[in-house]
Amino acid sequence: MLVPEHFKRVVVEDFEFIPDVPHYRPVCGVFHELRNGETMRLWGDQLGDKPPYSMGPDSLIVGYNLEAELKVHRALGWPMPACCADLYFEFRHRTSGLSGWPPKRSRKLLDAAAFYGLPCIDAVEKQEMRDRILKGPPYSKEERQAIISYCDSDVRLECRLLQVMAPDFRWPYVVYRGRYAAALALTDLIGTPA
Repeated sequence: MLVPEHFKRVVVEDFEFIPDVPHYRPVCGVFHELRNGETMRLWGDQLGDKPPYSMGPDSLIVGYNLEAELKVHRALGWPMPACCADLYFEFRHRTSGLSGWPPKRSRKLLDAAAFYGLPCIDAVEKQEMRDRILKGPPYSKEERQAIISYCDSDVRLECRLLQVMAPDFRWPYVVYRGRYAAALALTDLIGTPA
């Protein structure tokens, strides 16, 4: 594990959600604890008003484009994590100004996976799942299983991405940049004063 030892818990999280205004409506969430290898797969009605793991200073919450995940935290009434690592920010940091990587090129999760040569689902399948999620309930039993499996596949990919990216991380800066994800989530939800 390439995450600093002072983090007693390292949770890679991902939600599927419907981006209603003003709050996101969670459909499901998957949470993988890297230190003990446990994974929780929870449907929206199982998420509750408290996170299923600690978010204090000895816990690190990891995700890709955590701003969206943290908007779901706010919608659920969960607190913001004390420490975050946003792999999206770190991928942008890694590829900004990189020769052969055009500035307007996409930096979605699948782009990061391709950059590092990680296997993943294809973009068409990912879009089909997103479209079905956004269509909203009711979801059949089969659809619920497919949605939570899709969410789990993103978490597994984020775990692999963390493994290949972490050797180059300067952790104090990663955690510092991660705080920006929480700021973005709060700004978007409460608005920017005029």
